Amino acid sequence: MPDFLLELGTEEIPAGYLGRALKALCERVAKDLAELNLPAAEVRGAVTPRRIALFAAGLPAEQPD
Repeated sequence: MPDFLLELGTEEIPAGYLGRALKALCERVAKDLAELNLPAAEVRGAVTPRRIALFAAGLPAEQPD
């Protein structure tokens, strides 16, 4: 099963927003993938003040017809 990695470079993000930004991104990507019939087995992320990374594991190899 394929995996997907997304890394975003940003301007400096205040520390108080990092956790909420990462949670919102993970939830949104998981929801959008499921709506496209590409549900991920796991979506997780990591964050620094200048980077947000998201990893979606266990994606289907293709969308169903």
